[in-house]
Amino acid sequence: MTEAGGGFHSPIFNDSSYLFIPIPEWNIIPEKALTYGDYQWNGKSVEEYLPATIRSVPSVKRTIHNDPEFNTFTYGSPRHVKRRNGKEATEKNYNRLRKLEMGDILALYAAFKNHECVSHPRNGYYFFSYIIIQTVIWYLNPILLCDAKKQLVINNHHYIHNYQDQVIVVGNKTESRVLDKAVLLSSSMKNRKPPNYCNYYPHQSVREKLGGYDKALNFSSLRQIDSSYAQSFKDYLDDSGFI
Repeated sequence: MTEAGGGFHSPIFNDSSYLFIPIPEWNIIPEKALTYGDYQWNGKSVEEYLPATIRSVPSVKRTIHNDPEFNTFTYGSPRHVKRRNGKEATEKNYNRLRKLEMGDILALYAAFKNHECVSHPRNGYYFFSYIIIQTVIWYLNPILLCDAKKQLVINNHHYIHNYQDQVIVVGNKTESRVLDKAVLLSSSMKNRKPPNYCNYYPHQSVREKLGGYDKALNFSSLRQIDSSYAQSFKDYLDDSGFI
């Protein structure tokens, strides 16, 4: 989600079209880094929507964490991350991604903010893509992967920048999709619940497609939902997300 990692929202417009903006990342291999100036969404630059804190950085240093990537539909997670207190902890998505199986649906969402009509904001959390899982690859060191697996993850940010101890899910390229229009998951604070308001609960339109499912969808894998609703939810994203 862009707000948590980058301190900003991706833009959404009145017709539900949008630009997805990856979070920044500074500690990556410079010669392999992708900057916000390099990055485009559907052929459009995202630089005018960057916050001042990022625009104030020299353009060559405005590097991004380009994950997920949508050329070959891969998405990665480290096993461990360092918390603010300096202690190491298991990253929340690592074990969840490892449990995914071929054919599972991983629905991706981000925080979006309306940049056209402030009087009728569309701010909230929206689905904008889904990955139909082809395989799941995990490794301690990327150089230990066989050539066949390297080819599957060759476009993934985690592999490109030589991250250690990672899991990467690889999507079916013919079945995975990037939506033309963002589909509402949870509207601002309305569908967030105490005590810490960090979970994103499904909007009524989503609950109806999931048989009344009302648990947090922070990790939007339909493995946690009755499989009988998986196809209807995918159909809902297709019907709502394509022109």
